[in-house]
Amino acid sequence: HLLMLYNELKANPDSHRTSRFAIFGGKAAPGYGVAKSIIRLTYCLARKINHDPAIGGRLKIAYIENYNVSKAEIIIPGTDLSEQISTAGMEASGTGNMKFAINGALTIATDDGANVEMRKSITDPWWPFMFGASSSENLEMWKTGSYNPQEIISAHPELQQIIGQLQDRSLVENDAEHEALLDVSQTLQRDHFFVLKDLYPYYETQKKVEELYSQPLEWAKVALHNIAGMGSFSADVSIKTYAKDIWDLKKCP
Repeated sequence: HLLMLYNELKANPDSHRTSRFAIFGGKAAPGYGVAKSIIRLTYCLARKINHDPAIGGRLKIAYIENYNVSKAEIIIPGTDLSEQISTAGMEASGTGNMKFAINGALTIATDDGANVEMRKSITDPWWPFMFGASSSENLEMWKTGSYNPQEIISAHPELQQIIGQLQDRSLVENDAEHEALLDVSQTLQRDHFFVLKDLYPYYETQKKVEELYSQPLEWAKVALHNIAGMGSFSADVSIKTYAKDIWDLKKCP
């Protein structure tokens, strides 16, 4: 998505009114090669985009080294948009999304994992950025083998451009980076996790994000309803529930 935005800004600097600063934080397990390649891709994109004078600061990317709770304490309260975009039924979003929402960020999300609980508590009118296939739809595609990522690539010239950029060395400075981006390209084209199916719904939902963000009072109203709806997930409620149902503790007089 960020590479799509970059290409659009290069072609037309006035194509997006909202400046974006995308922050990534995460780690790869020692044997998870694709995850390591994705981290390297993020670094390559940041270097390319952040140093391109034609973009003029309209788009920035940061990868937080050794992301941990101490760094999260700084990042999460300053976040406007929490991205919880795991493919439904494949890798459920956990509790980080709750920390973002309870600190005022709106959530762009698939309907999966903790996102489902949050949506039900906040209610649909104040949960405007849900997108993507459901877990049952993805399960059906997996069972039937009906998903064909090449059809999606063939139907979208901008996606073909992105696949080309991952392969043509335009984003890399050495062979190791080139191999990592080829790995990402091949993974996307096989697309075991149905990422490309959700990409364009995600892209269109990001336009809705920009539209609401251009109305600060409306954005604030939705954010306040999100915070209010997160009460049942607060630390106070969690501790009270544990004390009553798990530990059988009595309150001090």
